[in-house]
Amino acid sequence: MSYPTGLISVLPLKNTVIYPGVSQALRVGRERSVKALNHAIANSNWIIAVSQKDPSKSVETAEDLYQIGTLAKVESSRGSAEGGFQIVVRGYQRVKIQRYEDNEFFLALPDNMDDQIDIDAPTQKALLGSLKELSKEVLALIPANTDQIAELVEGVDDLGYLSFLVAANADFDLSEKQKVLEIVTLRERTMHVLMLLQNFKENLKVQADIRQKLNSKFGQGHRQQILREQLKAIREELGEGQESSLIETYRAKIEKANMPPEALELALSQVKRLEDTNTASPEHQVLRNHLDLMIALPWSQSAQEVDIDLDRAREILNQDHYGLEKIKARILQHLAVLKLKKNQKGSILLFVGPPGVGKTSLGQSIAKALGKKYVRVSVGGIRDDAEIRGHRRTYVGALPGRIIAGIKKAGENNPVFVLDEIDKLSRSYTGDPASAMLEVLDPEQNNAFHDLYLDTGFDLSKVVFIATANSLDGIPGPLLDRMEVIDVNGYTTSEKFHIAKNYLIPKQLTEHGLTSDQLTLSDEALLKLISSFTREAGVRELQRKIAHVCRWSSEKVILKHQVRIDLKDLEEILGQERYVSEVTEAMSVPGVVTGLAWTPVGGDILFVETAMMPGTGQLLITGQLGDVMKESAQIAMSLLKTRMPFFGPALDFSKVDLHVHVPAGSIPKDGPSAGVTLLCSMASLLSRRSVDSRLAMTGEITLRGAVMPVGGIKEKVLAAHRAGVRKIILPKRNEKDLKEVPDEVKKEIEFFFAEHINEVLRIALEIELGVMEKDGFNIQPAQISPPVATND
Repeated sequence: MSYPTGLISVLPLKNTVIYPGVSQALRVGRERSVKALNHAIANSNWIIAVSQKDPSKSVETAEDLYQIGTLAKVESSRGSAEGGFQIVVRGYQRVKIQRYEDNEFFLALPDNMDDQIDIDAPTQKALLGSLKELSKEVLALIPANTDQIAELVEGVDDLGYLSFLVAANADFDLSEKQKVLEIVTLRERTMHVLMLLQNFKENLKVQADIRQKLNSKFGQGHRQQILREQLKAIREELGEGQESSLIETYRAKIEKANMPPEALELALSQVKRLEDTNTASPEHQVLRNHLDLMIALPWSQSAQEVDIDLDRAREILNQDHYGLEKIKARILQHLAVLKLKKNQKGSILLFVGPPGVGKTSLGQSIAKALGKKYVRVSVGGIRDDAEIRGHRRTYVGALPGRIIAGIKKAGENNPVFVLDEIDKLSRSYTGDPASAMLEVLDPEQNNAFHDLYLDTGFDLSKVVFIATANSLDGIPGPLLDRMEVIDVNGYTTSEKFHIAKNYLIPKQLTEHGLTSDQLTLSDEALLKLISSFTREAGVRELQRKIAHVCRWSSEKVILKHQVRIDLKDLEEILGQERYVSEVTEAMSVPGVVTGLAWTPVGGDILFVETAMMPGTGQLLITGQLGDVMKESAQIAMSLLKTRMPFFGPALDFSKVDLHVHVPAGSIPKDGPSAGVTLLCSMASLLSRRSVDSRLAMTGEITLRGAVMPVGGIKEKVLAAHRAGVRKIILPKRNEKDLKEVPDEVKKEIEFFFAEHINEVLRIALEIELGVMEKDGFNIQPAQISPPVATND
């Protein structure tokens, strides 16, 4: 077998030694050990197991470790209930450490150390027999069942392996175990193990004598304890004990629970085990907790199926949410399907959108329309699939998964179940929660969802599942395939105004003990609050600002009884304006262009700045741009070089450097939609023509000069409108996406559509078509003659 070469991660061992050929279970919990284990798993599972010299101290330097260890392989790894990992490693080769390297964990360069066979075959056979015989004598003195180990020892014919196997399983001192590993000559190692095993045998004899004396001394007390337990069992049989009444109570509750046959069989078997278990045993409480869960689950308890009233559902949605007409229409279509099918099974909805736009509250409205219980479980940040499927009851502190816990809380087997933040599921060595969620959300599988703690199937097919997410990027494809995506985008200023008037202000007045007569907020002040003190796709920050106004007004109401908030009062209450219209404040100077961007929390605008300086034709890019944006800048530079006649004969790209910067340098940025913005910024600077600060643009470019379509048009347009943009250049193929933009926004913005960069630059730089053709701007890359070879 070939072994790895080079530096290998080191696993310090605290109270044991790993030998070649021997497998051993270990618990890894120390920080450096966990990092070394992770490194090993990432590198074919090879690791060097080295014992530390002093088990009572922590390993700080390589001096705390022995120089001889064992090259081992991690055969299995799983999370431990106490923290860290439970692993099984198998030793393969004794090694000597040539050097250690200490970083976040130890790395070592090993040198193989093979056994030296210094005895002939007859001597090996004699020593093998002696070692087996002495091992059997030792095993006979151990109280536990050692038949399996005895069979293993009897089946070994390799003297070297048997010496390591005995040393690994015997209770020798750590230093002696290390010495066994370090001895390379077969004769010396075998004799040393025989000596240690003989001493161990004598110690076991002494312990056996002590146990025999103690048994005779306390035999009478033990006999009395047995008689007491028998008397207790007789009383339970006669129904005179408390435990007997507990068992009968469980049986009665199980009968009322109306469980399916499989669950009923499991529950009755658990009751029988509980009846046979001593109340002082830890398993007694484990059994009771399991039975309590089974009894509490709504196996057959369902909310009364009512005929779905679509008019009432529409009324509830309109009462709870302003706008969102397309989302409401889709929800009503979903409810109509449920009504026609006469059951609650249907597609699983996934609401995707920025924070604060009402995704979770839409689930509440659906529950209200269906007349069902509402359960919300946040799955964001879950890293262990046991949070979904439950823990096995063998673990200390085991609990059911969040799905079964939510059903138990609802008390019905057909609630509306909202899985919040499903895009933020994580994965680690302890499992993949997203894969566990597949069984929950698959209508073909969830009629018998198996929770590991419950240990029997539970029917989830009647549950109406609704998921929410901020972005689709974090959701695995198979999980996304099981859900129907509904985009819940941001609100316009007008929609926020009506939401605040009809929902947020009345809610905050109630929460602060105020009435509409005591506190009024003028329409002008509310619009200013929306435009100058908040900048978000949803209304969460707006609600906090309204709450701030209510808190400030509480004292005034006590003194004046009535308070009216006008424009002039906002600065005193909330301080200086936090947001101004960036595009109106920006100066129209050559090289500065406004772009549009999409983020998981809605659209945004960004500025691209370009500067030129003497140099060698390099393109400098700053602002934490990703690879895609860097490539877009390179494409823009190449396109401009093919149009050099437009910039005049004085411009020589080989003698100047262009520096492109996108402000907010601490925020990473990437994506193809900034291509036209980068191109216009460079062209604006080189042509010394400024671009209107109220003009924004988005689109991908190619080396042919084509303007390609991009996504997130609605979010980008809404962000541009909030920022004061009044003109937008979009790819021609994105014209159809404007249907999703509210009419009130489209009325205030002039849209231009381009298929080629010449059209973009003509609009952005306000150049007449004839001027562009005259100055050579319509040159295509294919029209440029190749360089002529010379003899210079």
